[in-house]
Formats: sequence, structure tokens, C-alpha cells
Amino acid sequence: MPSIAPRAEAILILDSEGRRMVAKYSRSFLLAARAKQATFEATLFSKTKNVKMGSDSEVIMLENKIVVFKARADLVIYVVGSRDENELITEMVLDAVVGALSILLSGDFTSTFLLQHLDVALLTVDEVADDGIILETDPKSIVNRVLMRGIDGSQPMTDMSLAQAMEVAKEQLLKNVV
Repeated sequence: MPSIAPRAEAILILDSEGRRMVAKYSRSFLLAARAKQATFEATLFSKTKNVKMGSDSEVIMLENKIVVFKARADLVIYVVGSRDENELITEMVLDAVVGALSILLSGDFTSTFLLQHLDVALLTVDEVADDGIILETDPKSIVNRVLMRGIDGSQPMTDMSLAQAMEVAKEQLLKNVV
């Protein structure tokens, strides 16, 4: 039975030579088949390697899948959806990944810098989708979750001292009363 909720079957980041930097596949799409993943990535890269770097997203159909991607510096970021998926939603997921990584990596989209901050890239992809289910598309919310901050960018309650937590609770109570 097809899913009602939009899905991102894979989120990939490949370098300028087609090597995998970050990849997250859903269970329904090549999760356990490493050889098939490598073949899919090689085919994907060969179809998109001549795309110019720019701010616009590009869309292609590959193996009955919609692929939305953007080129940045020496990296290409891809989001793969089913052929029935809405391209705009798939593009929203791509924009969320690119936006969050732009903030977290200070706009430095080079493969060397990404490898130095691979933990941040992996957490970003994890915060966007889990097993194909789209969790978040707001780059600022994703950044706050990756950096383990509160939704509003504040320090999380678990990292506060008792006095700080009491102060935050008092402020929240006063906001609700007034």
C-alpha cells in the first residue's frame, strides 16, 4: 500500500568525482544492498556531473525515481523520492538539508570541510528524515536540534543548573499569566 505521507527515499551528498560523502537510504529503497547503492550513485553522478553550480535546484527522473539536487562548490546534494512524489516537497527537503548545512558549515561546501565536520552532516541528514519519513524542513529548527539547543535556540533544560531551570520556569509562568 502506498504511503500517504511524503517520503524522501534517500538523501545523498557526493563529491565532484562521484564519491559518497554522506548517504542515508530508507528501508524501502536499497537500504541493505550496498552494491546496488554504489551502482545507483554512479549512475546518478554520471547523469548529473555536468550541471553548473547555482542556487536553483535541478530535477531528473532516474530508475523511476524523482531526484532533486543542487551543486555547491565541489559537492552535489541529492534527495530521491518515488516517481509519484511531489517535486516541490522533495525540493523542500533538499532546501532544508542545504540550508541547515550552510548555517552549520558557515557556507563552506567543500568536501574537505565536510569531512572535517562529518558528524554535523550526518546529524543534519538524520534530523531531516528517518527511514524515508520527513521529520523537519525548517533549516533553523534542524540546526537547533543538531546543536542540541531548544526550539527557540536557547540552552536545553538538561544542560541548565537548578537555579537556571527555576528562572526559565518563572519566566514562562509570568508569560502565561500576563
